Amino acid sequence: MYRDIVDFALTTPAWLHPLAEVGTDAGLFIFAALFVLCWWRARNAPARELALTLVGPAGVVGAYVTSEVVKILVREDRPCRNGIATIAACPPVDD
Repeated sequence: MYRDIVDFALTTPAWLHPLAEVGTDAGLFIFAALFVLCWWRARNAPARELALTLVGPAGVVGAYVTSEVVKILVREDRPCRNGIATIAACPPVDD
């Protein structure tokens, strides 16, 4: 499936590639802003509603921490180092 996605990405117009790279990072900031907005709106709400607004960010942080721990425990070369062309530059080896 990874190769299918990469092959599709390579068929898209070149001007779209930088937008895709920026969009992945911008998406994180958009989610963070939405989480803050939800918290702001629910800060004076009953405890149950406030707790529900905190579950989303807690889940995201938990997933991120789990991902970083797995990356430390499981060392694997990036696909771009094994001859698979991608639209983004391949990061340094220690990244």
